[in-house]
Amino acid sequence: MPESPDPPSYEDLAALVVAQAAQLAEQATLIEAMRTELAALARAAGRDSSNSSQPPSQDGPAAKAKVRAKQTGIEQPPAGESAGQAGRPSSGG
Repeated sequence: MPESPDPPSYEDLAALVVAQAAQLAEQATLIEAMRTELAALARAAGRDSSNSSQPPSQDGPAAKAKVRAKQTGIEQPPAGESAGQAGRPSSGG
């Protein structure tokens, strides 16, 4: 029967715990930095000329379409719904 390797010593296990604790602390710091960056990016992504000091020429296509729809009074249908006339039966497909 083959011999099993010696179990790690208390000192080896204690050193491993210390190394893992340091790694966890480093990861927690990195996660917090990433959360902060994500929040900043989310705020920046939601900005357009209607809610910031950004000029309208810097708006993306989606913001421009939203402004045009408001100006013309056209309401965009919710995702998944057609833009056909109300009350008219669908083509059924």
